[in-house]
Amino acid sequence: MIDTHIITGFLGVGKTSVIRQLIQQKPACEKWVVMVNEFGELGVDNLLMGNAASVIVKQVAGGCACCLALLPFQMSLNQVIKQHRPDRIIIEPSGLGHPDNLIKLLRGEFYEQVLQLAPVITVLDARQLSIEKYTSHDIYRRQLNVADLFVANKHDLASVADESAFTALQRQYQRPGEWIEQGHLSWQDFMRPLPAHPARWLVTAAISSEPYSSVNISLIRSQNFSKVLLQSLVQKHQWQRVKGCIKLDGKSVLLNWVDGDGEILSAQVADEQAYFIEIIAQQKLAEQDVKQLLFTALV
Repeated sequence: MIDTHIITGFLGVGKTSVIRQLIQQKPACEKWVVMVNEFGELGVDNLLMGNAASVIVKQVAGGCACCLALLPFQMSLNQVIKQHRPDRIIIEPSGLGHPDNLIKLLRGEFYEQVLQLAPVITVLDARQLSIEKYTSHDIYRRQLNVADLFVANKHDLASVADESAFTALQRQYQRPGEWIEQGHLSWQDFMRPLPAHPARWLVTAAISSEPYSSVNISLIRSQNFSKVLLQSLVQKHQWQRVKGCIKLDGKSVLLNWVDGDGEILSAQVADEQAYFIEIIAQQKLAEQDVKQLLFTALV
């Protein structure tokens, strides 16, 4: 049986950072597969994983593996099981995924003799717990509902009110919780046994919240963005997620922003690596309009 972990959570809470830190703690004797599902057609989360021995990163882009891309995800999962025979699989669903469908797939008849589903971890940014656009969102609530463990990331940025809100959330959902910083979930907390919470099976209603849309823009190496101008543009148009491989203030970087702020990691970009930027917003995006706006942030 292959130990299989789902690490879910909304856009930008730090799921990829958690997995990166877990990779640093990986037992040398184990072979891992990390399956990253992204909302858009192009992905950057797999690039953010970095390199580690005995870790295979598999990207499933083009939609949410919990619904639209469920069949492509299942085909990829079957392929990695057959080809790589891993000791452990870590699945990062899209931040816009409702992973109850994914859980049902993994616990279903087809995989019952192959996979052992570990306690489901939902990563949170506790600062979002006082913001209605998150707490009222169907997907956000589903990700809470399927959890066996709540992990509140970015403790270093949280206020006393945020800490109280997280404690109240634990009481409301009757879940254990952990505070972490910069995605550092300890191996002991990752591996600790927890009973599967029965509430994960109670989610049956269709998604009613306003859907998100994404636009992926291909770039060329000579297009150099100003960080100040790009941040201003993102905040003005309320683009919730911006990520990609771009040139920013003269340097090649991997960009991973939520609401105009977040990670900027230096990137050693191979000649064949494409430059691109992806925008995700809770509004209809037209590719040509977004492209024209982006180009106003070029140096």
